[in-house]
Amino acid sequence: MSDKFITPAAELVSKLSFLIVLKTCTFHFGDYIYASGCFLSLFSSIFVSLCELLSIRNSVTMNNKFVSLTYDLYISRDGKEELMESTTLENPLTFCSGLQLLLPKFEDEVTPLSPDDTFDFTLEAEDAYGLYNKELVREVPRSVFEQGGTLDEDIFFVGNTIPLMDSEGNHFNAVVTDISDSSVTVDINHPLAGQSLHFKGKVIDIHDASQEELDRFTRHSCGGCGGGGGCCSGGCGEGECGEGSCGNQDCHC
Repeated sequence: MSDKFITPAAELVSKLSFLIVLKTCTFHFGDYIYASGCFLSLFSSIFVSLCELLSIRNSVTMNNKFVSLTYDLYISRDGKEELMESTTLENPLTFCSGLQLLLPKFEDEVTPLSPDDTFDFTLEAEDAYGLYNKELVREVPRSVFEQGGTLDEDIFFVGNTIPLMDSEGNHFNAVVTDISDSSVTVDINHPLAGQSLHFKGKVIDIHDASQEELDRFTRHSCGGCGGGGGCCSGGCGEGECGEGSCGNQDCHC
């Protein structure tokens, strides 16, 4: 719970120069990199790997907390609140606070709590994945994605998600929204941009993080959850991010 976790998508577009990567060939085309063969799911966070190891280590302080909790996440669709995702006692969300892995406002809400405390709060879009930004919908020349003059229809179709990467190695996703004879239109807004996030849950455990716990999250950081993110999409499972780390879920906290 990607974006932002350090750098919002809008900042990525405004400040960075990107490349397009098609298999072994590299093409410049403005703002993006297309990484062939690395297809991430829609909810594996646009902001995967935004936390570099050095910046995370610099965030380690005496106030880091180890937190384990369960939660239900609700979003509003068509005027009705619906359950989007949840964790369980058997597969909770676990993290160390202060490492910039989760949305800061989410941490602010849960880290003051104690074991067995329940919580019920809403993060507005500004404190979650930001407002929807029409400028993050880009029309890209079709030729950029073509190989041998052909667009791979197994990858490029309306509604599919393709992985992009900036020049600093940060990964995020784009959704294909339109394909014409001359261009491919992609939307790099986070899927939850413009959404408020309603969390209900319960704290299982919270205590001052040990050095071993901090090492587990800093050594094997995958950029957080989200959206986040690497750990939660299963990209880092047991033995990498640690058993139960992020609950091995597509979490958006």
